Amino acid sequence: MKVPLRGCGREKAHKESWVAERALSALIAANVLDPSTRIELRDESNKSPDRLFCAPDKTIGVEITEAVSQAYADADEYRNKNSPDSLIDLSEFQDGGRGESADPAEMLRHPDSKDRSPGWHGHSVERQLRSLAEARLADKRRKLGHYDRYDEDWLVIYASAPGPCLDRQGTVRLIGLPETRSSDDEFHRVFLLVGDMLVCLRTGKEYPVAGSP
Repeated sequence: MKVPLRGCGREKAHKESWVAERALSALIAANVLDPSTRIELRDESNKSPDRLFCAPDKTIGVEITEAVSQAYADADEYRNKNSPDSLIDLSEFQDGGRGESADPAEMLRHPDSKDRSPGWHGHSVERQLRSLAEARLADKRRKLGHYDRYDEDWLVIYASAPGPCLDRQGTVRLIGLPETRSSDDEFHRVFLLVGDMLVCLRTGKEYPVAGSP
């Protein structure tokens, strides 16, 4: 499915359906879920979890969230609406970076700009994604007790704007989730969707999205 750009008609439901379809295709291709498993929308759009994976032997509640700097998302929306040919330097939005407090319009660059970039150093790409993913995980953990519960409760975190040359396994190690949940207040499985790869944050196992190169 095609998802509109930020600021150009994208709604929460677009993102949720796109993420759910990619996650399901990866898990069916890896024989984690039965091929007959289907995605079911909730009867009420404001209820959590966002989607259900209905397999022959169980129903899985799937909550979907996005790991992205809000300041970057605002700048991206501004660009799409006002200057689609402009560039945004993602490294400006690292923790404490200029982009986190600047006006969105100030973060747009002309393609021929000679402005220096802060760039990425050491494991800053992995640390930035860890920070964003952990914030979303903590928020969803706090809310899990208020969700409708199913045979299993899963969380899929979509990394919509990861830094370059991301070490996925390095990110998994930094987040450091135990392989099994310790209480009923934990998600059974937590996945990170990065590009065309779905990564289980508990085990580090990687599942390519079906149909990706």
